[in-house]
Amino acid sequence: MRNKHIKIVRIIGLLIFSMVLLNNFAQAQTDNWDYVADSPLVDPAPLLPVEFNGTGELSFYIGNVGLNILPFVTDDRSSVTISLGFGEPLTGTDPILALGSISGVANGLGDNWFDFFNWEYLPLSNVFRGIQKDNTDLPGGSKSQVKVQYKVTENSFLLGTPQNGFLAQWQPSTYTSGINGELNDFAQRYTYVEAKDFGDAPASYGVAEHTIDLSKTAGFYKQYFYFGSVVDPEDGEQDSVDALGDDANKTGGLNVDDEDGVTFPAGMAAGLSYIVPVTYTVEDTIDTGATAWSAWIDWNRDGVFDPGTEVIAANQIVFASGSANLSVLVPADAVEGIYFARFRIGAFGLTPTGVLAQGEVEDYKIIIGEARLYGYAFWDKGDVSLIRDAGDGANSNMVVQLYSNSVYIADTLTDTNGYYNFSELIAGDYEVRFTCNTNYLVAIPIGSDPERNRAIATAETTATATYTLTSGHGLDAAGEPSDDIAYGEPVNAGFMGGSPSSSGIDLRAYQTVEGVVVEFVAYDVEEDGEIRLQLLDADGVVVWSGYVDVTAGPRFFARFLVPGLELGQAYDFRVRDEVGKSWEARGVTVESFEAEMTRASLTGVTLSFDSLPDREYEIQWAEQLGSLWQTVTNVPSQGEQTSVGVIYPEPEAPSGFFKIILK
Repeated sequence: MRNKHIKIVRIIGLLIFSMVLLNNFAQAQTDNWDYVADSPLVDPAPLLPVEFNGTGELSFYIGNVGLNILPFVTDDRSSVTISLGFGEPLTGTDPILALGSISGVANGLGDNWFDFFNWEYLPLSNVFRGIQKDNTDLPGGSKSQVKVQYKVTENSFLLGTPQNGFLAQWQPSTYTSGINGELNDFAQRYTYVEAKDFGDAPASYGVAEHTIDLSKTAGFYKQYFYFGSVVDPEDGEQDSVDALGDDANKTGGLNVDDEDGVTFPAGMAAGLSYIVPVTYTVEDTIDTGATAWSAWIDWNRDGVFDPGTEVIAANQIVFASGSANLSVLVPADAVEGIYFARFRIGAFGLTPTGVLAQGEVEDYKIIIGEARLYGYAFWDKGDVSLIRDAGDGANSNMVVQLYSNSVYIADTLTDTNGYYNFSELIAGDYEVRFTCNTNYLVAIPIGSDPERNRAIATAETTATATYTLTSGHGLDAAGEPSDDIAYGEPVNAGFMGGSPSSSGIDLRAYQTVEGVVVEFVAYDVEEDGEIRLQLLDADGVVVWSGYVDVTAGPRFFARFLVPGLELGQAYDFRVRDEVGKSWEARGVTVESFEAEMTRASLTGVTLSFDSLPDREYEIQWAEQLGSLWQTVTNVPSQGEQTSVGVIYPEPEAPSGFFKIILK
């Protein structure tokens, strides 16, 4: 009996223990929650210092990787905080605009956890806080990325304690206590600030890398020295074919061109000596009391700076901000063309390549035998002298392209004076291509006036002027750009008409019962005056002329009844506007004005007729020829063909005649 009792007790105890396990297992199955914050990132890392307006993007993932949802409880909401270190939100007036997110795909649902919270920014603690929204459950098996646009407000350094970054942390609902795993409830990532400068000569010249700052342990990032008056950092080598990679990219947050320490004169020539000004800035004191700069030019143009034979300055001592005049002798055997120079500041005994813990590098393209090409797209006013002279106008915003041996070099637009300019060229044969309507191009004159038109039509929309450029063209005795003809004549394109860049004037001629009507639309009428239409013969001589008075405004319809023209024949016209500009329209064919009835019924008809764009037509009806014409409707043009439905004015007499009148 006793043994039996013991067995019963053991069985009951086993049942009770088993029930506890089952209850715990059941609760674990019901409440499987796991807040997560992971994959923290600061981009870029390291960041730029305060002095270079350092900015970046902070990101991390948040979510619930447990199987079950985290239900909304009014007085027990989940929340997330993002504490910013040594920085602030990068935004205007509303810090929340610095926050963003992308959808996650951990559960295949694309949940966006950023939208599950109401966000606020607490400026005193520099913290973003997101609080679970009303009636919003947080899904299980899901996470997504949150991003913060970040601005550096204080520098931290690699040799100290990196503190530029963030800590993202969950504040779980209390009902999850003891069930939620807490080891993955937070994510943090910190970096430091650093600024580096790189060369931008072609890649063959090798990497020159400088860390700009001297003191990298605390405080402001201001103990550095560099060429010129400004320096900006880069993420890496800026190699480029023209040594303008750094100039053009303007990286580093300052949006400046920091290649400003060295000034090479234009028009350098073989065998001559030149003074090259070099300026430098020291922001603080130099720990060792002094530093130095050195420079090289690749005289043999082999794509490498020889540290021994191509050095033009070595160990030029610097104690504080200042300048120096470097004397550079161009070798007597230097051929005309492009050369590259490299200047480095930061230490004694510098070589053209390598890594340095301080200073700056500046690369330059220089030209031996430099030349410059310039000219005008001019409007040859009434005298049609074929040269640019007093009183002639300008054709602005015309595309001008430069080619050499059919290889594209560059392009530009003419300015308000019709002027264009191509600099930093070398001697050789060039083509200047003007994009234009060549119908307006004047002929090349007989003679050699330096201001003459040089362009001829080479395509329907291109006029080309060829020119052999010699060293120093367009540069004065000091090597500075000059438009004085004494230093090189311009290469011009002359036009008759004010808008050779356009497709020409939209002029129409058509037969009417009155005779042949010629009309066009004048846009942007500049002032009150008159617009004149001229009929030209085969030699361009005016054989008929007429005019209409106009008032200033955005658009004016000019209409002329021109005698002696025949249907189907082609004619040449010239239009002179209210300010004296001329356009030509050649080969305009006189067309017929046709209309047809495409549909008829007892109530009306549908008329289809040739029309002119941007015009209005009046439809008239008469019961029989000889009776009074009545206006039925007015219809705006639908383009070159217009259709309109017209109801008979007198339904009891569904017949009659229709007349179409151009208003």
